[in-house]
Amino acid sequence: MASRTGNNRKKTRVNKTHVAQVIAVIVLFIALIVALALIVSGGRGNDAPAPNESGAPVESQTPTGSFASGTTVNGVDISGMDYTAARAALEGSLSAQLEGIRITLTDGTTEWPLDESSVQLTTTVDEVLTQALTAGAGAYSTNVTAAESEISAFVENIAAQVDSAPVEPTLSYQEGSVDPFVVTPGQNGRSVDVAATVAAIMEQFETGRYGRVDLAVTEVAPTISE
Repeated sequence: MASRTGNNRKKTRVNKTHVAQVIAVIVLFIALIVALALIVSGGRGNDAPAPNESGAPVESQTPTGSFASGTTVNGVDISGMDYTAARAALEGSLSAQLEGIRITLTDGTTEWPLDESSVQLTTTVDEVLTQALTAGAGAYSTNVTAAESEISAFVENIAAQVDSAPVEPTLSYQEGSVDPFVVTPGQNGRSVDVAATVAAIMEQFETGRYGRVDLAVTEVAPTISE
């Protein structure tokens, strides 16, 4: 009898230990889930807006309010519209403005068109709409611009086609001739000044007057004189 009682007590202690271990595992699992939830949410409250890729709240990216009566952009009346509606109303004029960019680079013999197919062009519509919301009624217009780095890459590609190294003059000896020493003249090479050409293009974007741009080409003389 005593042996059976001892065995029962041992089984009871084992069962209690097992239950305690199971409870500990459950508590640890719940704590892990809570910790993961906090990491994913970044510690934001339930009412805090989720940040976008820039880290700013989404609603702060689009200005609020409506445009005052008598507000036009590119001749389009956006009075009473909110920012999103106004931007949609301007799509037609913006597309026409981008398609109207016709800048032609030339070295006098060859021409290279600069348009949407060669570089990425953008408009200042967001800056203009933000200004119109702040300043009030008026007639506003957008401009077209491009990243200077893209313009520079475009000109460098042209320079690779235009640049040429100078040809050095040569001296040869012809035995038996009255004048045995014969000089073959050298030829100047050409080099495109990329920085000056890019500056001329960016000026057209700034002024809004587009047309022909002559490549800034300089002659490169041979290092040896005749």
